[in-house]
Order: sequence, then structure tokens, then C-alpha cells
Amino acid sequence: MGWMATNTSTLKDAADRLHLCPDRRAMDIMVAVANEPDADPRFTGPHPADDALMRDLAQIARGRPETQPARSCRIFQRGLEPAVRSSGLSRCTSHGALESQDAVDLGLTGVQADSHLAAHCFDLAIRPAAQNLRDGSVSGDTTDILSFLVSALLPYHAAVAAKHGLTLMMYEGGSHIVGSEAQVDDMSLTEFFTRLNFSPGMGVLYGDLLAGWRALSDAPFYGNVDIYDPRKWGSWGAMRHPGDDNPRWQALAQGRAPC
Repeated sequence: MGWMATNTSTLKDAADRLHLCPDRRAMDIMVAVANEPDADPRFTGPHPADDALMRDLAQIARGRPETQPARSCRIFQRGLEPAVRSSGLSRCTSHGALESQDAVDLGLTGVQADSHLAAHCFDLAIRPAAQNLRDGSVSGDTTDILSFLVSALLPYHAAVAAKHGLTLMMYEGGSHIVGSEAQVDDMSLTEFFTRLNFSPGMGVLYGDLLAGWRALSDAPFYGNVDIYDPRKWGSWGAMRHPGDDNPRWQALAQGRAPC
């Protein structure tokens, strides 16, 4: 997806692609790179691509039955935003006062007190935010919550796939939590989202998501990226760095095994 810049691609049909890339170099290179270590590649076609273009891209990768083609499109979870407004980040300031008192009670001063406050600033916000992602109970907004995804949306897609004799595949599975519009540059909000993504509560959500997936399909659960540092565009990596044994990564590592 990244190499082919499919999210912003304007390619719609085979003629467009041949005009812009007549020697098919991008796909050839990626196929060669995948063949070298005998890896299982996943290629992504442009979102506006018609059937002919998708078929053309698939034919380039023909001969690798384990290859998984996909269109570049996503389902975004919007269930977090109301939770942030109603019960999450807005409590950080008042919680900071509580943590400051905790630091005093613990006998911490100076750098130690600052470190304690920085480490626990979002504690009160993370739990209700994770709960809201599960069932919308904090905000009352049940848009794109996990329980709907597992009980209704994924089963619907599984039924459609089965009807047409297709295998249901997971593409970039997991959380993608970012600020919208001007919020994307809010560093405090980004820090909160990063803490949430790697919190124990997020690990539990991932475990439930993987259990729901296994009940519908024995195909692999594709996460987004194994290792990638968090930034304002999202916490794409299951690990922030090699050896980052966090709850989200643990859930993925354990949940993928039966697939």
C-alpha cells in the first residue's frame, strides 16, 4: 500500500496504470522482493480501481497462491471521539492534581514527582475510553464499537463472502485512533491516544476482536504493521520498537496462533 501510494492513487482502470507505469515496474519489484525470502505478500490496489485493473494487478502476482490482494479502503472506528469528550482527556487536568497529591503522599519531589505525573496523567481517561470502544456505554454513542463489529458487521461480511464462495480476509485489523482535522496536531491528544493504544484495556479489546474473528474465519488476521513508532497519524505498529512486549502485541501474538 505504501510503495504503491494506493490511498491517494487516482488510477481507475488498466489503461490508466499502463499509461503511468508502462513496464509494471512497481509490482514486478514487489513480487521479486517477496519471492526472495519466500514471504507471503499482500498487495493493495487503488480504492477507485475497476475490476479490470484489479484483475491486471492480480495477474502480475499470479503463481503465488498465498498472495492476498485487497482494495485500499478502511472502516474507521468513531466510537472513541465521544468518550474523549465526555469522560476522557478532559479529566486529565483534574487528574493531574490528584497525581500531584499522590506524588506528595509518596514523598516524591522535583524530577521524580514530574516523572510520576507524566506517567499517570491519563490513567482516569484510558479506562472509560476503552470501555466506550467496547460498547459505547460511556457516551451513549454506539457507532463503530467493538461489540457491533464482532456481532453484526464482521458476520455480515462473512455471510457475503460465503455466498460468493470467497475467503474472508482481515486487512489492517485493529485500532486506528487519531485526531481529526485540527486535532491531529494536538500533541496532548496524540499522547493520550498512544497511551490508550498500548494500554492493558486495549489488549483486552484486541483479545475479544481476535476471538470474534476466529469464530468467523480460519484465515490469518492481518494486523497493520508489526513495528512502527507512534505518531500523530496513529499507532500503526503492534510494537513501538523491537522487544516492545505490550498488551496489544501480546494479544495479537497469542490470538494469531490458532488462525
